[in-house]
Amino acid sequence: MKFIHAADLHLDSPFGGLKNVPSQLMDSIYQSTFKALNNLVDTAIEESVDFVCLVGDLYDSSEMSIMAQTTLISQCERLKKAGIDVYLSFGNHDFSDNVQDHLTFPSNVTLFTSEVETVTHILKNGDEVRLTGFSYAHRWEPSKIVDYPLRGDEKWHIGLIHGANEGINSISDESYAPFTVKELLQKNYDYWGLGHIHVRQILNEQPPVIYPGNTQGRHRKESGDKGFYLVNSDGDKLVPKFITSSTIDWETVNISMAKIDSLSDAIDKIDAECQHFSKNKLYLIVVQITDLDDFSESLINRIQNGDLLTAWIQKHMPDNYYWIVKIKMVINKKITFESIDQQYWEESAKRVFTNDGMTELADKLLQIPELNTYLLETGHLVELQENSKTLLHENQAIEGHIDENN
Repeated sequence: MKFIHAADLHLDSPFGGLKNVPSQLMDSIYQSTFKALNNLVDTAIEESVDFVCLVGDLYDSSEMSIMAQTTLISQCERLKKAGIDVYLSFGNHDFSDNVQDHLTFPSNVTLFTSEVETVTHILKNGDEVRLTGFSYAHRWEPSKIVDYPLRGDEKWHIGLIHGANEGINSISDESYAPFTVKELLQKNYDYWGLGHIHVRQILNEQPPVIYPGNTQGRHRKESGDKGFYLVNSDGDKLVPKFITSSTIDWETVNISMAKIDSLSDAIDKIDAECQHFSKNKLYLIVVQITDLDDFSESLINRIQNGDLLTAWIQKHMPDNYYWIVKIKMVINKKITFESIDQQYWEESAKRVFTNDGMTELADKLLQIPELNTYLLETGHLVELQENSKTLLHENQAIEGHIDENN
């Protein structure tokens, strides 16, 4: 048996943080989620897989744009011509309890309903594969693990669920069909194909319990290679192999500006550090500049007001294989306060930059999935705290080192 497991296609998704990208590149960026799906289908046909599983958030919103729907349908038609079945479900982004909103899928497609159900796929050798899953009818869904049946005497059983792994993700994800790995393993399935988390994760080796991540990163928090898993049977086990589908990768590059004392030299240093990227893709890069102690106040101001990024953009053609979307400073030395009491800041930061603190401050904004994810992930909390320090520094609320006599 051979199949593909993918999730979180987010077709027709807007890209964030792209204020200075030329129009020539924007079309490629817009098309990237569609091209990632095309790459997935190319692999399915080349590998002659038995079926494809797409586990939630196929579309970026519940409105399901006509462009996104027709693209998915046309790719399913390609799979139909190759004799490949498709098993798909909707997630918290493309939830829908109204089938009248959907264009009709071809006959090789099985769309899971809002109730947990099990469907059967018969392999060419006659072996029976059962697949169990469900679609979101609403943006939030309670845990449904109890409704997943125990494995029977079938040759293979695959569980599909778009949801949150309790204990790893924020408490706010409790409304996204939560589960624990222990609960999944108790079903005795051969493979669990997950969706919802955009970071590739293997939660259990055998049987595989896997988040494939999304097929195309859409902002700088979704960095690196994105793709799906090609899964092959090997005896009585299923062995997953990650395959890249993304055509655009987001990367963050840390660049030291030690001994750099001019705008031109800073631009050359940025280009030198970015030369290692492959020319097979477009890379959207956030540059974090470090070691600014020797920079003049004038050069620092040029970074802050965007002059350095503007100068880099004017030097480069829009068909460059990497594009700088943001340049930010990283303050290396310990930041202390002069006009704001240091102890007060530290105590406030410990209280505010936590899940509980952000939940209290953000209130109803957390009902928006994108903000929920951004505000409550641990890495984002650390970044918010550092950005707050930097803003205070830029507004001269923070100076280098406090004189103990003050």
